[in-house]
Amino acid sequence: MKRFSLILVLAITLCTAGAGTALAQLEQSSDKAEVNNTGKIVVRNVLKSTNKAKIENKNGTIIVEGNAQIEQDTLKGRVEYVRDKAGFVQAVPQITYENVHMQGQSEKILNTDAARNFVAIDTLSTSAGTWIELDDRYRIIANGRVQHDGVINPTKITGKVVLNGDNAQPVGGTGEFKQLELNNFTGADVVRGGGFSVITSLELTRGELRNSTTNNFSLGDSALIVRSTQGSLAADPRFGKNVSVRYTGDGSIVSGSELPSDSTVLKTLRVENTKGIALAKSVTVNDSLYLAASINTEAAGDQYVLTHASENNPIYADTDAEVIGSMRRTNLVAGDKNIFNNIHTYALFPTINDKGTVSRMTFRVLPNTAPLPDNNPGKVRRSITISAADLTYQPVTGNFIATIGYGWKISPLDETTVSNRDSLVLQHYSADSSDWYNIGSSEKPQFSATWGYAFATNIERTGFFAIGPDGKSIKVSVLVYALLEGPYRNGGMAADLRDGGFIPLTPPSIYPYNLDPNRQFISVTSIPDSVVDWVVVEFRTQISGGKRHYKTGFIQQDGRIVDYTTNKPIYVDSGTYYVAVHHRNHLAIMTQDAYKFTPGVPSVLDMYRGGMLLGGSNAAKLVDMSMAGSQTFAMIAGDTNGDGKVDRDDYDGLATSSWQQRNAEGYSNADTDLNTVVTTKDANVNWNNRGRETLVPK
Repeated sequence: MKRFSLILVLAITLCTAGAGTALAQLEQSSDKAEVNNTGKIVVRNVLKSTNKAKIENKNGTIIVEGNAQIEQDTLKGRVEYVRDKAGFVQAVPQITYENVHMQGQSEKILNTDAARNFVAIDTLSTSAGTWIELDDRYRIIANGRVQHDGVINPTKITGKVVLNGDNAQPVGGTGEFKQLELNNFTGADVVRGGGFSVITSLELTRGELRNSTTNNFSLGDSALIVRSTQGSLAADPRFGKNVSVRYTGDGSIVSGSELPSDSTVLKTLRVENTKGIALAKSVTVNDSLYLAASINTEAAGDQYVLTHASENNPIYADTDAEVIGSMRRTNLVAGDKNIFNNIHTYALFPTINDKGTVSRMTFRVLPNTAPLPDNNPGKVRRSITISAADLTYQPVTGNFIATIGYGWKISPLDETTVSNRDSLVLQHYSADSSDWYNIGSSEKPQFSATWGYAFATNIERTGFFAIGPDGKSIKVSVLVYALLEGPYRNGGMAADLRDGGFIPLTPPSIYPYNLDPNRQFISVTSIPDSVVDWVVVEFRTQISGGKRHYKTGFIQQDGRIVDYTTNKPIYVDSGTYYVAVHHRNHLAIMTQDAYKFTPGVPSVLDMYRGGMLLGGSNAAKLVDMSMAGSQTFAMIAGDTNGDGKVDRDDYDGLATSSWQQRNAEGYSNADTDLNTVVTTKDANVNWNNRGRETLVPK
């Protein structure tokens, strides 16, 4: 072996061959001379060349123990940077190498003098314990084999290596990549057991990264996988504590091994490719879900589920994006919308108590699909199925109160099948009757350029839902008891008006009967026995405001209010309501609490008990204390003009009527005791109740 300890500044051609040549410094400075190396050169101090005076390392090896300054674009052969002194650095030029290897404890600083990427054409290899510093502006580009046992940018989260070859690239080693990108149509193969780690991000831009259980790699605890429409991953990597996944590119993607099967691992899912993704397995997102395009959970015919386990609502960056199929929420909040399959589909529980035992809820939404379970004509072509479960995963079918938001597409494909879009409401399928019924209280639909949407309050069950024209409703039997002060006599009410034949067969067009929009259609052929008078029962969804439903019926001597056609308890659409009772010359009363009326469960409201009324005993008149330990209250008499208060206007009008009509029988508001005759006794009732007002909000 020949060894030279001198510094060689070349101006002529130097040819080396054999086992090796040791130089203190190799500097190529002549414009014409070149170094032709076919053997091995060990440069102990400085390797330097200019762009005009190139080093031709044909089939040899240059081993650099010191720093290097190379201006030429490409250095062929094998170049090794091997400085091995802890605490020292070694300058490594960012040029194109044919075969480059780095080892030793001295940190390898990829210098940026040439302002270009570091490229390895055939082989890039690093040894264990070797640290490499890469400027964030540049990339390490590997076009061939990669054997990486070192660490890139040990103190940073950046430092990208790009697999950019034209042929399949083998990738092995136990080192640490910060950012690894596959941009090779023919893909890359994890070889020799793999074992390397990708700490910050794995970008699958083009080609398949072919890993397996025996040749695999690991991801950092907070790694990001970016998969384009042209990239893929063959098998599940060894996921860290959590991972985020982002889809990009032009076209659609079928999900693969980039999505973990472990329900605790996926932190963030972003769908940004133009035509969305189709799930090939069930997936759980634990933090944030961002959709600029749709997710289809049933594209291949299997029913997978996208679970969103965070309180954070999904972000629909494109308002037309949807989750087509099943979407589950497992961290439901009260008092705000829990958004599901699109921007218009949500569940809102007004209070924590309204959630009942619901811990998780699933919406299965199938656009442009006839509502399940049957193809019922005349409904929007959108199927909606809602299910729920408690903390023990047992099904919950009721005992909750929710507002359900829903929407359907009107462009580019109009799912509407009826001409009167304003009549569309939320409906529920009853298995008992094999028919659809209105459910809850649906608001009038609104329309954007691409959506029709609305919401329905007081939804209390799960099952099959549809959007259809206002039709049949599920009715609930409600038995309401109330008493009127005027006709109250010793434990019951007198039926003098009925016995005298003075009750009209159709309620007159005065308060409160004109509250009922169906008043003019209400008619009977005769007044049944024991009827005291007509009354109106009001069901309202809020104490003040909200939806209101009015039911006109008869109040009987024992206080029961019954349907005028059946003489049985009145019926109302299932839901949760405050209940009020109105009479033509008595002050209205209302329950202080909302009551839930459920199909199949008869309800009884004893509104002669002061404690259940809004305002308590101040809302009514104590009329009886005969029952041990209880008090009986009646609606306050004397509001002859129906303005909600008993005052001089009522008294003056009543007194005049009583004087002009004294001892005359008839059906008059001035007859406050309902004994069929207007007398001074009626004026006394009014005078005794002067200053009283109804506590029922308008």
